[in-house]
Amino acid sequence: MMKRSRGPLIVSLCSLAGVFALVVAAGLLARMSVGWTATELTVVTGVNGVHSGFFDLVAHAINVGLGPTGAVVVLAVALAIAAAVTRSFLAVVRALIQVTVPWALADVVKVIVQRPRPDSAALPFPTGVDPVTFSYPSGHTAFAAALATWVVLSTAGRTQVIVSILGALFVVVTAWSRMYLGAHYPLDVTASIILVSAGSLAIYEVCQRVPWLTQRSRTLEAAPQ
Repeated sequence: MMKRSRGPLIVSLCSLAGVFALVVAAGLLARMSVGWTATELTVVTGVNGVHSGFFDLVAHAINVGLGPTGAVVVLAVALAIAAAVTRSFLAVVRALIQVTVPWALADVVKVIVQRPRPDSAALPFPTGVDPVTFSYPSGHTAFAAALATWVVLSTAGRTQVIVSILGALFVVVTAWSRMYLGAHYPLDVTASIILVSAGSLAIYEVCQRVPWLTQRSRTLEAAPQ
């Protein structure tokens, strides 16, 4: 097997370290700034104010489907599909690592920053969603971004272009839904997307250099039709 250059790995790890520090710093500043929080709350109430039954259905479905329990089920289904397509145990292990590690980074930042959730009483249309965990960053958006990035990195060619578009749409809709329900500020969902994207790329580079994880296996693009 051809030895891979360490350049991309070093760059991705350094980028992740820098992004992590910036995300934490931005969260701490937002938590301490009353004016910043008030401005973001205006955005949240504006998104929530564009109200409809269809939006309620979509947002609540994402709230449950990508919540702590729902996300585990979605991940299990995704791994089962990966196993069926690739027929490779190592591909499944690699997928599990590439999704869960970047996703977990969001929880680490939550513990460090401890930003309170938006005031649900300020919403024009209260949704009944009132999470008890910290707000920054968004766990739902982090999971969506980690899952989408893994799928993109697991494909190639035209398939990769298509899943990139669908993945981006999935992440954006998830981020919108969190603000629509009044569960997160704009910075919360933005931080998740940036942090998880950097984390996913770094973990991908790490996995490519772990000998027992780089044994030959099919990608989704190369799987038989």
